[in-house]
Amino acid sequence: MSQIEALIVDDSMSARFALSRSLEPHNMNIVQAKTGEEGVDVASRGEFGVIFMDHVLPGIDGLQAMEQIRALPQHHSTPIIMCTSNDTQEYIDDALARGATDVLSKPPDGEALNQLLARHLSAPATEPAPTTEHAAPAVESPSMSDDAKLQAIDERLDRLEAMLERLEQNVTQMDTRTRAVARAIADQAGRDLSNRLLRAVVTLKGGAPK
Repeated sequence: MSQIEALIVDDSMSARFALSRSLEPHNMNIVQAKTGEEGVDVASRGEFGVIFMDHVLPGIDGLQAMEQIRALPQHHSTPIIMCTSNDTQEYIDDALARGATDVLSKPPDGEALNQLLARHLSAPATEPAPTTEHAAPAVESPSMSDDAKLQAIDERLDRLEAMLERLEQNVTQMDTRTRAVARAIADQAGRDLSNRLLRAVVTLKGGAPK
C-alpha cells in the first residue's frame, strides 16, 4: 500500500506530535504546519490525501484556512478534518456547511480517528489495541490533575520548539562543516526531548508508550 500524504495544521507542538503518533499505524507521511497561513501555503504547493485542521490558530482561524485550501484545484475534494474541542452540533453544522469533510474532537480518540479514516479514505480500519484484564491502573497525582499535567507538557513542548528555532537560526550563521555537526546534534536533542515528553502525554492519556 502506498503512503498517504497527510497535512496537520496546529499551533500546538504536542497536539501535532500526538496526532502524528495516532496516524502512524495508517501508513501516512506527515507534513506539519503551525499557522493557518502556513497550512494554506503548504497545501498550495503539494497534494495531500487528508488534511487535519485545528480550529483556533494564530492569524486566520482553521475554518478560514480550510476554505482557502478547499478553493485550491488540487484540494477541491480532499478530506479536510476540523480538529476542535468544540463538538457542539452548531459548530459541526457550520464547519460542514463551509466545506469541512468531518469534525474530530480534541484530544482525538483512537477509535473515532480509526473510523473516520476508514470512512473518508476508503481504508480498512485498524484493530484497536487489545486490553488486558490485569492492566496496571493509571497512577494519579494527588497534587496535579491530568489536564494540568498535559497543559504543562504542552507548554514545555512549545518552549522546546522555540528553543530549537533559535538554535536553527544560529546554525545558519556557522560555516558548512560546523553547521552540519550542530544540526545533527540539535536534531537528535530535539527527537530525544520530544519522545520523552510524548511518552508522558501517552501515559497520561492511558496509552502504552512505545
